[in-house]
Amino acid sequence: MTIWRSNPTKQNTQAISTITDSRDVSFFTKHSLLVIHDVLPNLFLFCFYVLLAVVGNVPSIKKSKANEYKSDVRQDGAMLHTRPSLQVIEELNTTGKFEFMDHSVDEAEHSMEMHLPYLSKVFQGHNVKVVPILVGALNSQNEAMYGQLLSKYLDDPKNFFSISSDFCHWGTRFSYTYYDKSHGAIHKSIEALDRMGMEIIETGNPNAFKQYLQEYENTICGRHPISVFLNMLQHCSSKVKIGFVRYEQSSQCKSMRDSSVSYASAAAKLDTPAEEDEQD
Repeated sequence: MTIWRSNPTKQNTQAISTITDSRDVSFFTKHSLLVIHDVLPNLFLFCFYVLLAVVGNVPSIKKSKANEYKSDVRQDGAMLHTRPSLQVIEELNTTGKFEFMDHSVDEAEHSMEMHLPYLSKVFQGHNVKVVPILVGALNSQNEAMYGQLLSKYLDDPKNFFSISSDFCHWGTRFSYTYYDKSHGAIHKSIEALDRMGMEIIETGNPNAFKQYLQEYENTICGRHPISVFLNMLQHCSSKVKIGFVRYEQSSQCKSMRDSSVSYASAAAKLDTPAEEDEQD
């Protein structure tokens, strides 16, 4: 998902956040190229990585204690390095609501491994520091609490957010085979289910998203990072309008023996009054 902030030059729009895939590099590449090409790196000082926990069942939010990250992107044969923001991490630490993740967990999580090479290239040559935040299996009360804590950073134009999630993981190997035959083929049912969730996310309503997940149990792996983000929108002063820009599936399921993973990315922009746009 990308949040777009109006560019002072009026020549295009400025991305301040992305939500993109976390699992498959080929799909991530296609989706990320849609949403990061308008990032103006000179506007940012910090990049928040809001990541889903895939190693173990983490019932909290954890922050990184690493001193440096290295991406697979190279410049003149040298690997690009990115440093965490000790300042922001210490701010989060003073709230008493965040834990440090172990180095082994940090290294095993593949979400940031997917995002970091692309954004390292985007921010190359600029002193943008990262703030990795690992979101575990939170309950709705904690999603709201963390959303409120982080909302001030979303209002700060120096901050860029990268949020990871795939959509439906369908098939017996994922223990999820929801099928509404009224939509026709299985892959059509999956798409209808995903698009229902996408439309709810577009409303920015975390409670509606929670109800959707409770009713259909869609296996959206980044449901907790997305829910935290939606709660951030509820508490920040900026008015944001969300719209999905791409959706696809790894394969088209036609029988109960098949399986697939869905991928979606969205764009959002500040919902400014029409008269303000005209003055700009």
